[in-house]
Amino acid sequence: MVSAAPPRRGERNDRTGGGDRRAGGRGGRGRDHDSGGFSERVVHTRRISKVVKGGRRLRFNALVVVGDGQGHVGVGMGKALAIPDAVRKGTAVARRSTITIPIKGSTIPHEISVRKGASIVIIKPAPLGTGVIAAGAMRAMLELGGVQDVVGKSLGSRNPINIVHATMEALSLLRDPVATRAARLALVAPTTNGSTESVAVEATPELSDAPGPVPTPTPAPVEVTATTAPVDATAAEPTAPDTVATENVSTDSGDADEPVG
Repeated sequence: MVSAAPPRRGERNDRTGGGDRRAGGRGGRGRDHDSGGFSERVVHTRRISKVVKGGRRLRFNALVVVGDGQGHVGVGMGKALAIPDAVRKGTAVARRSTITIPIKGSTIPHEISVRKGASIVIIKPAPLGTGVIAAGAMRAMLELGGVQDVVGKSLGSRNPINIVHATMEALSLLRDPVATRAARLALVAPTTNGSTESVAVEATPELSDAPGPVPTPTPAPVEVTATTAPVDATAAEPTAPDTVATENVSTDSGDADEPVG
């Protein structure tokens, strides 16, 4: 008779208790589940009790983080009467709210700090080989997002909901310096070849040609008025007093002869 091999530690039929933690024997919370290329991780659950006329009504909230390890990460909150339903709803919300992290090598491009409520999140880039130095929900988001070397710190309130949303906002505000520089050059120099030097070279001849024809007609009218006007004025002035003088003399001579005759 061939006896069946005993189950390995951490398997379903293992009766030794506890199971292997590396095989996922600590339950669904904090464990990654692969579904459709995204890994999901439940970072926080809480039970809400509402007192009604017939007694207490229990509901559960689940905060879920999803990511593909290649720069895409999302977070969502699910609410239901049972934890599995809340996790399923939270996963659906997180998939719809994914963002892209601009990863530079194995870290983030620059340092960033964000405040959400009473929580402050600071994320800094780190050299190769540092690893993910963070804890709690922030660590889950950075690992699922594909960031391998980073340093994260949370100040103020340690509420995981605030920390998750602050980390999400901080990752969405990261900018790739190469893409930012290309966008600025495109706005400054909107040319066919996309270079700023071509704009400066083409604008120089236009400015030099504009004042060229302006000084040419200006000296001509000045010279004509200066030569002709004084000559005509001096020629007309001496003739007018001579005629007036002769008329006065003839009138005086006629008036003087009348009383004598």
